[in-house]
Order: sequence, then C-alpha cells, then structure tokens
Amino acid sequence: MSDLGYDLDGYDSYHSPVPGQSTGIDIITKLTDEGFGTPGADLFLGFMPDSLRDGVVVMETGGASPLETYGSDDDHTRPSFQILIRDSQYGRGKTKADKIIRLFMKIANEVVGNTYYQYIFPSSDVISLGKVAVLDGETNEFSTNFSTIREV
Repeated sequence: MSDLGYDLDGYDSYHSPVPGQSTGIDIITKLTDEGFGTPGADLFLGFMPDSLRDGVVVMETGGASPLETYGSDDDHTRPSFQILIRDSQYGRGKTKADKIIRLFMKIANEVVGNTYYQYIFPSSDVISLGKVAVLDGETNEFSTNFSTIREV
C-alpha cells in the first residue's frame, strides 16, 4: 500500500510514460507540492475513505483516444481525472476547489510529476454535490473534472 492509500504494486498502465506512473500520481504529486494535502492523511488516489470529512481525492476517469502523429514518435494520450473535495465548512471547501481549478488552468507545456503535459484544463466548473454522509455525520462535497494531453 502506498502513502496515497492506493495499492500500486504491479501497476503498469498502457498510458504511462514512466512504468508505475499514472496521471493520478502526477496530480497527487502536484497537489502535495502546492500544499493541498498529505498523501494518505487527507489526500487520496482512487478511493475515498468513509471517514474523510476534510480532504481531497483524485479519481482517474479515462479520457479520449490517444493522438498519433504519423511518421513521428511524438504520440500523446488524453487522460482525464476528477477531483473531489470534502470539507466540513461549505465556504472553505468551495474556496479550495476554486484554488485547485486555478492551479491546473495554468499548466501548459510543463512537467508534472514525471510527465510532460501539453496542457491540463478544467472540463467543468466547481460542482457542489451537497452534503454527503461520513462515518461520524455529514460533510460538504465538491467536484471538478479535468482533461489533459500528455506525451507518451
């Protein structure tokens, strides 16, 4: 089990330019570097603990088909991801979600984690999912979705 709370043993994605590296791991790395959480404590990849009242979860959600440049080795994949933000205070959660969107809107022709991204852009605004149940009550949940183009 990794610090992300996600079992990465044997992970080898077709879309991964670095064996064992995924878009989700790149995004978790960026969020950690920018102070949005600590992996395994309030920042997770691929699942949301039932007890999480305040934290961030990155879900890899597929994406569009790869882009092939014929006659060149310069191919790209187009993975997408969703970020879920939980916070016991509505305003604080919405602010965090807005900051995350602004963070990724600025990424173009940049290495994130170990991967070169041509761009990352939001494919939705912040969406309030309302109150959700957690083990000890309820909390506010927000969602936003992103699309990418990255080199293979």
